[in-house]
Amino acid sequence: MTTLRPFTLQRKQQWFLVALFVALSVAVTAWWLFFDGLDSLQSQLMYFNQQANSSDSKTVWLAVYALVCIFSQLLIVPSGSLILMAAGFIFSPIIAAGIFSVAQVLCSWPVYRLGTIVSRRFPDRFKQLTQKFKLPGDWHDVVQKEGFYATVVLRLTPVIPSAAACLIASGLGIRLWRFIPATMVVCWIRPLFFASLGGSLQTLAGLPNAINGIATLQPLILAFFAAVALLLVKIILHYKSRDT
Repeated sequence: MTTLRPFTLQRKQQWFLVALFVALSVAVTAWWLFFDGLDSLQSQLMYFNQQANSSDSKTVWLAVYALVCIFSQLLIVPSGSLILMAAGFIFSPIIAAGIFSVAQVLCSWPVYRLGTIVSRRFPDRFKQLTQKFKLPGDWHDVVQKEGFYATVVLRLTPVIPSAAACLIASGLGIRLWRFIPATMVVCWIRPLFFASLGGSLQTLAGLPNAINGIATLQPLILAFFAAVALLLVKIILHYKSRDT
């Protein structure tokens, strides 16, 4: 019997950083949903909105926003939702979501390739996860086969930044020719949601109970669970067809 090597200190540190960034993403989302984060954000956006609209060089502001989007997509930084809300408030939801979505697609390839390089250093990662979580022996083959739908789930998960989704996809062995098309299909959903929320922030803030905690995220959460359900159905059908 082959003995699996234990996690090294380096691997534990990597998992710790991933968990830290995900926890930070959840904390930021909870802040602006439940602890008056939207009110604080609105006061800052009013200032930038005045500056952008009073300036004759709005193209420069859009170029700066595009660079910020690219920078955020290349790093595991849980700031996408706040960036989109700010851009939706300052510019328009369609423009903000469009630029962000293009940046996400363009940055997906280099971050995915970086994840592939890192994953090659840990060739026994699937065996370790199989043993640790008692998963079926061929679970990674199924995920790779359903890579398109697995990518859709990753992209629609509200608390996973784009760079983290790319690294997870490459770590799971999802093929690039499935990952990029799936990204292109759904990359606009989350950006448009948050940009639209930013565009409506001024109006919503003046209405009582307009922003009601988790209810604000309800459409996005429903889309996420619908994608999860579709992926689970595909996996179940795969195992049933194999057993028959």
